[in-house]
Amino acid sequence: MYREGVSRVKYQKYDNSKVSIPLYKYYGQLEYARSAIENKQIHFENPDSYNDIFDSALKITKQRLYTAKLGTFLKKEGLQNFFSCLSEAERSKMQEEHWSIGNIIDYICQKDSTVTEDDLLDAINRVLFQGRGFAQVSNEWISCFSEIYDSLLMWAYYANNYAGVCIRFNPEKDSILQENCKKVQYTNIFKDSSGFNYCYEKSIEWSHEQEWRIVCSDMKEDEPWIETTAIDAIYLGIRMKQEEVQKFKELARKYELKLYQMVVVNGMYKIEFKEMKL
Repeated sequence: MYREGVSRVKYQKYDNSKVSIPLYKYYGQLEYARSAIENKQIHFENPDSYNDIFDSALKITKQRLYTAKLGTFLKKEGLQNFFSCLSEAERSKMQEEHWSIGNIIDYICQKDSTVTEDDLLDAINRVLFQGRGFAQVSNEWISCFSEIYDSLLMWAYYANNYAGVCIRFNPEKDSILQENCKKVQYTNIFKDSSGFNYCYEKSIEWSHEQEWRIVCSDMKEDEPWIETTAIDAIYLGIRMKQEEVQKFKELARKYELKLYQMVVVNGMYKIEFKEMKL
């Protein structure tokens, strides 16, 4: 079952190195974390939902919009004057066949000679991408990890203000994780990278996260996960309610995982974790 579940995606690599240290994933939604533990899963997200507007971003061009999701594109206010040449039947066909934005641009420019590609791209940039000139427009899916489990900042904004959970993954127990998870590179320069390296490049402002990533494509939107055998420990936030603590204690006992509770270090702006008896 485990190996069957990973055959449906294509992993993106840019080197042949292997991760050999424990990696940690923060969760603010407790049900999501329990699902990862119970179903032995690594969850993925599309980076257009990330809190960093530069994350996995590329310059907006028509060529890159061939992979952009259609979504509510045809219903966006501010673009309707460009769509006046389209009949309801044509719009329905585009929706049903999941046309890309790039394909729709081609179709409109061919059908209406008064519409130029540059004008339409400028409007799309203004309406869909807030005039930034760049966006996450590929079909990549990303799962993010960190080298650290005791970051005050990450517990605050990724783990529901210390009421969430952090899960430890041991790459030595999972060849998929070990071979496909790569370290993020931090820089002051925003590059319009070729290939998929852009998924592993972030502003130096985020370097405190010490992030690693798995990047893959061809993932189903209703199945944004892969199976894993790497989970081996759980870290609980200090603000977690006792009834929730008990649920994670039962999970740790059931799956033979180590369980740690956050405590504050007296006289310091620092947290540490003590192992709990199961």
